[in-house]
Amino acid sequence: LSYNLEWYKVKKELPDLLKTMTANVENSTANGPWDLMGFQECENITAVFENNPRVKEWATYQKSPGDIAVAWNTTKFKKLEGGIEPSGQDSWGPRYTIWVRLQVRDTNSHILFLNVHGAVGKCNSTAGDEIYKDYTKIIADHKQDGDWLFFTGDFNCQSYDEVIKNFGKDYHDSAQAS
Repeated sequence: LSYNLEWYKVKKELPDLLKTMTANVENSTANGPWDLMGFQECENITAVFENNPRVKEWATYQKSPGDIAVAWNTTKFKKLEGGIEPSGQDSWGPRYTIWVRLQVRDTNSHILFLNVHGAVGKCNSTAGDEIYKDYTKIIADHKQDGDWLFFTGDFNCQSYDEVIKNFGKDYHDSAQAS
């Protein structure tokens, strides 16, 4: 699940919008089954998850700088490591990709889970090439042989843009939603 929380709206109208966001996350987990969640425009993932009974078995990871976070079901995954890396810049400022490497519980299987709030207007030509290189470098630096790859986010690119097309060429079973 990937969810852009539009935190700039939440700041202005707390706590009502925060309650709405928390309810949306709760409803999403009820309708899942989601095991991994990526959040964009999220300045405080703890506020979204606290006091929410449906996500009590979930862990979150958020690290500055950036407005992104990830969450996973702890009954299914154990966090091994995580970090945040720069992945572009636009008129809003620097952009980042957050990642965690997870072990699937009771197995030797692992997942590299990444989430991004991508740079606006940087999806094609030289700018798109640079952004895509940033993404693939982060993957190469942290994905180990045999790891499954899950990459969620608001890439700020359309399906016809080069960044998204390159993912489709270079990674099997890639999918997107609008």
